[in-house]
Amino acid sequence: MKKRIVLASHGNLAEGMKNSLQVILGSEADSVTTFCLTRQNDIEDFKISLLSSAKNNREITFFVFCDLYGASVFTSLYPLVLESNIIVFSGMNLALLIACISEVEDVSQLPQTISRAQQDIKVFSDIEMRDISLEEF
Repeated sequence: MKKRIVLASHGNLAEGMKNSLQVILGSEADSVTTFCLTRQNDIEDFKISLLSSAKNNREITFFVFCDLYGASVFTSLYPLVLESNIIVFSGMNLALLIACISEVEDVSQLPQTISRAQQDIKVFSDIEMRDISLEEF
C-alpha cells in the first residue's frame, strides 16, 4: 500500500510533530505534509488541495492526522473520509505517527496499531514511583 501522511493542527503542533519524526525516523519522515491552522492559513484552501491530491492519486491512501477530536481542524477535514483513499484520525500522538509511517502496510492493521499507541499513554506520579524500581526503565 502506498500511503501519504498528513498532519493537521491548531498552531504549529503539526510542524513540531514532523520535526520530531525527522529526528527519530530520519528521511523516512521527509515526505510528511503538514498544515498548521493560524490566522494566516485557511483550512478550506488546504482541504480543497488535499481532496484534489487524493482524487488525482487514487493508488495512494492518505492518512490525515488531526490534533483534537471535534475541534475546527478535525471537523473541517473529517468529511474527506467520503473519499475511499482518505482516512482521518483524531488525537495524533508521536507513537501512533511512528507506527503508521514505519509499520502499517495495510489499513486492516490500523485497529491494532491504534490500540498499541493508546497503551503508550500513561500517567505517573510519586505514588506510582514508590512501587517501581528505577532499574525497570
